[in-house]
Amino acid sequence: MTTTPARSSHRRTVVGLAVTVTVLAVAPGVGVAGGGSHHRGSCPKAESLVPGTAWKTKSLAKGVTVSTGTAKDANGDVNMHVLRVDLTKPRVRVVPLVHSLAERSPLTALAAHKPRLVAATNTGYFDFQYGAPTDPFIKRGVPQVISNSHEMVVGIGKNGRLEAGHVWLSSTINAGGNTHSLDALNETYPPTGIGVYNRRWGSEHVPGGWNATTRAVTGGTLAAGQAPRHGATVPNNGYLLQARGSAASGWLNDLATGTAVSITSTVKTDAKSPFVQAYGVGLQLVEKAGVAKTGFSCDSANTKQPARTAIGWANGGRTMIIAVVAQHAHTSMHGLDNDQMSKLMVQLGVQQAYNFDGSGSTELLAKFRHSPSLKLQNYPADGAERPMPVGLGISVKPVKHRHHKKHH
Repeated sequence: MTTTPARSSHRRTVVGLAVTVTVLAVAPGVGVAGGGSHHRGSCPKAESLVPGTAWKTKSLAKGVTVSTGTAKDANGDVNMHVLRVDLTKPRVRVVPLVHSLAERSPLTALAAHKPRLVAATNTGYFDFQYGAPTDPFIKRGVPQVISNSHEMVVGIGKNGRLEAGHVWLSSTINAGGNTHSLDALNETYPPTGIGVYNRRWGSEHVPGGWNATTRAVTGGTLAAGQAPRHGATVPNNGYLLQARGSAASGWLNDLATGTAVSITSTVKTDAKSPFVQAYGVGLQLVEKAGVAKTGFSCDSANTKQPARTAIGWANGGRTMIIAVVAQHAHTSMHGLDNDQMSKLMVQLGVQQAYNFDGSGSTELLAKFRHSPSLKLQNYPADGAERPMPVGLGISVKPVKHRHHKKHH
């Protein structure tokens, strides 16, 4: 489902230490109601997939489980994987998996050499040409990709809970006493104004164009000349300033070589708690616990029922729930449209849920107890792992064993 889209619109279950195989029950009191008034196109009707499915649930660590089940419907088989993470467990952490923003790698490569990981999934949308995320991404409280547009993300707040909210950049550039608003950071589709590309972008070319004016800042001062309109890269000891639009280009061109440049950056949000980490998301699938939304379009260039990844939460954000639905072309295994995915997430007991990227990007890795490494759990819709810039990992710190002194 990864494409080259326009800017997106504002856009735990606790388990024991032993590995168990159980039946996943529908959360008590969870019903399903229509959240819209119509279907568009020839979309299949949303169906009840959780009850009646024989679910196998295994513990990856204390507070982390994966449930797997396959349901049969009129169109074939629906293969589902549900990752539940109890964020209140002190040893459990959600960690971003990334090399550099414009460097795509298979999820197995992003998760490699991280022995504490017990699970990993894909995250938000990215651009095929540049390989970089097209929506906001925050890591350790520091924005990696963001603009002045209010865009929706899902992530972990300072309160340790999963939440959703809009984020946007509120920053300025000071150059020799002259100031200008900073409108974008590492954006694949930069807006009109001044943007910055820093070392987090990586060594790949930054987005350019006939209307882009790009100048390098090295050692805190403006370098001589303009960078090429196409094929510019971030300098090793600095960053690139890029202007789009006549007013911004005029401001940047008027700055003298050697001018001292500094940036004051702030991220704003309407979420309850400032984000420690966050990932851009797509459609909101569930707005209210127990109520499925309908009326989504299921039009797609490839299939009306593609593989999907969705993220949501229960227990006031203390439990993270990620659902992965597989698709295998030319077989009976098919994915779900958005109406169906909404109903699935409701039946899994979420309070709110959003789409992550899907189709060939849909992926879940898990490491079961006594297993030496992470293993791919779903069939990848492309037939092999699709490289991506950012993954989401679940890391578990090892238990500290107390050493008892021997008494003689």
